[in-house]
Amino acid sequence: MFIEGVFSVLPQAGKTTFGINTIKSNPLKDHYFATHDQNSVLEDAVGKAIKVGVTPRFLSDKKSNNNERTNDLLNISRNSRVLFGLGNMSQLSEIEQLVYAANLSGKKQHLHIDEIHKFCLEPESKKEAQRDNWLQIMIKRGFADYLSTYSASAHDVLMAPYITFDKATIISPYENMKTFEDFVWHTRSQDFFNKVREAYKNGERPPTEFIDFLLQYPTMMVNIHTRNDFHSWLVRHVPEYRQFNQKFKEDSPHLVGGLSIGMSSSFDSNFIMFNRPSKAHRALKWQAFGRAFGTKVPHACCTSEDKEEIENYYENMQKLCKEDIILMPGKERAKYIENNFTWVNPGSVPNPKLKREITTYKRNKKGTQENCVETYHTVWVGEELSSGEEWRGDGGEKAKKVLEIFKQQNPDIELQGEFKAIQDKNEVFKFREGGRIADIRVGPDYNRPGRAYVIIRTGEYGDEYSFYNYDGTLLSNKQTKLGTIHVKTKNRAAA
Repeated sequence: MFIEGVFSVLPQAGKTTFGINTIKSNPLKDHYFATHDQNSVLEDAVGKAIKVGVTPRFLSDKKSNNNERTNDLLNISRNSRVLFGLGNMSQLSEIEQLVYAANLSGKKQHLHIDEIHKFCLEPESKKEAQRDNWLQIMIKRGFADYLSTYSASAHDVLMAPYITFDKATIISPYENMKTFEDFVWHTRSQDFFNKVREAYKNGERPPTEFIDFLLQYPTMMVNIHTRNDFHSWLVRHVPEYRQFNQKFKEDSPHLVGGLSIGMSSSFDSNFIMFNRPSKAHRALKWQAFGRAFGTKVPHACCTSEDKEEIENYYENMQKLCKEDIILMPGKERAKYIENNFTWVNPGSVPNPKLKREITTYKRNKKGTQENCVETYHTVWVGEELSSGEEWRGDGGEKAKKVLEIFKQQNPDIELQGEFKAIQDKNEVFKFREGGRIADIRVGPDYNRPGRAYVIIRTGEYGDEYSFYNYDGTLLSNKQTKLGTIHVKTKNRAAA
């Protein structure tokens, strides 16, 4: 079996269309295309196929498929077929039977699996009817001649040690496509979204602030609750909106929905509002934000935490979608990703059902000038005074000498308040709260030999603020959780 990985850094870049064009350009093969296991996603793929001249039939048409399978077993000549179905266990099993039967007649088989990350690392279980185990069996036994896997959330599939790719195809954004780096961000507090869900829970009108924000923009997709009742509640109170969910697929510049606005469907809207009351799988979140990509400048409304997670995911996807990484042997590639990729809030990155070990640590977030309460000054003092290892235990003498040099060079800067010599890296983040707040901080710049710094407090260290690190970079007092992911999986596929 020849295995091709078809990936894109960004959602909405045309992976499904690429697969359909592959089908069109190989008319002498049998093609089986399994989509994400939602009917709306299957309908979207079939619609795209028909537009380019490919007429698929459905796997769920059991009677017709069984007749064709009988013909295969009897080696009766037939035309190549194109069958589309859902990527659930029932239809994957149907694909397996059809591929096996057709193999007896020597017919070439091309199996396409879209959104492969949805099940390539499902949890281990005694239950054999799991999709990841099915995929391992298909690969190990080489049922099809050619397997194409598609994903714009490649982290899960690339951490699957049992898949080694023979070919990597990376889909680039189409011409004039506006994507992640074009995003206009509208960050809101978690409380902003919680008040909306609380109003829904109590049967009240949505907050005026929320309604005003929705109506301020001409096109917006609201994806902050998965319940259909929430969608109908919002439509009642904001009649400009229409529902897009399992029950309704309405065409409108203003849409409210949940999972249906999260994957595979395309929209004219270029504004996504996303928030969930509990942690969302990173692939789901990434796909949801991708709904805003297109020819217009995309906008996103979310919390600063969601923004940080998505920025980190985008950065890692750029590093992952490289041919030299994708084409590594499966076990080697999985280990490389485990050891070399750091994730923000890593617990929600892999498949939420996956058994994994996560190593985490905390780091201060990036700061901004908008809420910075300090000024930073760098001073050349020579190597003797700037040697950080010698500051500890000298009673602050070196810091005092540095401060005197600073005063001589900056006579117009007024210095008042508590002075503190920051003697080593362990003290860099201290003395900004409690009873030992330092108004003037002096310490060595560990990144630049010969230099020291003077940091002067200019405002209050309140609930959220930015401050300077020893090298002059801005940090926030708010921290984020970072970590690495180790996948606990076995090759459970039958021999």
